Amino acid sequence: MITTDEKEALLNRARDYPYWAPSQSYVWDPDDDPRDLQPFDPELTEGRWPVLAVGSNRSPEQLARKYNGTGCEPLVVQYGRLIDFDVVYAAHISKYGAVPAMLQHAPGVHVKLAVTWLDDDQLQVMHETEGNYHFGEIEQISLTLERGDALDSAYLYVGRQGSLTIDEKATGLEAIIAHNRPYNSATTADMLEVLRKKLGAAEDPDTFINRLVTDEVYRHAIIGIIGAKAVPFAYPVNIIQADLGTV
Repeated sequence: MITTDEKEALLNRARDYPYWAPSQSYVWDPDDDPRDLQPFDPELTEGRWPVLAVGSNRSPEQLARKYNGTGCEPLVVQYGRLIDFDVVYAAHISKYGAVPAMLQHAPGVHVKLAVTWLDDDQLQVMHETEGNYHFGEIEQISLTLERGDALDSAYLYVGRQGSLTIDEKATGLEAIIAHNRPYNSATTADMLEVLRKKLGAAEDPDTFINRLVTDEVYRHAIIGIIGAKAVPFAYPVNIIQADLGTV
């Protein structure tokens, strides 16, 4: 029997995605509290994979879920501005009930996102937590990082189902700053409620989320419905590792 506190935590985890993140680049040690952050150190990026963090992977709270107890080195998170892309909702539901994010090609849009600089061990841990995505590389991009650095290629997790469409339009994440979005943005709590109504679900909002978390068959059925009208990632990508699993 789930307690009231456990139910509240379950609902908050689904609705609060992509979670709190600091406004500036930072370093975080997996042995520390996720609010105990250190200043960004560019020397720590040497020899690491620049992996785009478009949703919750920019958040120390989510990184703590993934890396606490792994024995990994400190994680380096660096913000930047990417031109002609946006962070939108993906056409799947995570096992914890959120509608997660993915990158999508969006000419004319400038989006603020983060790069997680991962060593090989950290990358493997991240792979194990990125179900419903492929891992790949995009090139010929314009990504300007804090402190004036720039990248013309980066690695990322691409939503296998593609990006979610509501009334034939994408929806941006309200928590992610972007300029020139040609469509609406929303919180994850709002998006879950939009989906509940569009799908004609009989459950009340809390019960709907709880069922997404606890009933895997139901969750996958919902993913199948919203995936039928999804838009594939609309930019050339070199897929390095496909089908990382289901989360």
